[in-house]
Amino acid sequence: MTLLAAIFGIAHVIEPKLGDCEKTVATVLVALIMGFACWFLYKLQGHLKKTRMLLNSMDPKPWFRGADIFGVLVGTVIVSGLVIGYYLWRHA
Repeated sequence: MTLLAAIFGIAHVIEPKLGDCEKTVATVLVALIMGFACWFLYKLQGHLKKTRMLLNSMDPKPWFRGADIFGVLVGTVIVSGLVIGYYLWRHA
């Protein structure tokens, strides 16, 4: 989230405005950050599943405990990235 906010801040204050090549590079960077953040959250959820299974091997759905928080965090990363992408390409 901090990296996405930094890109948004830089794009907001840069003068002169970004050219198409710079916008493309920034968009790719935002997409990579979004992908890495989602992958990291997915791996974290998998680690929590393993820990839960060690604590209670009879847990019926260890991966899905906390899945609502996982979904909110992934959704926040995706929406933030899309807002920054929109801002990069639509802001005058």
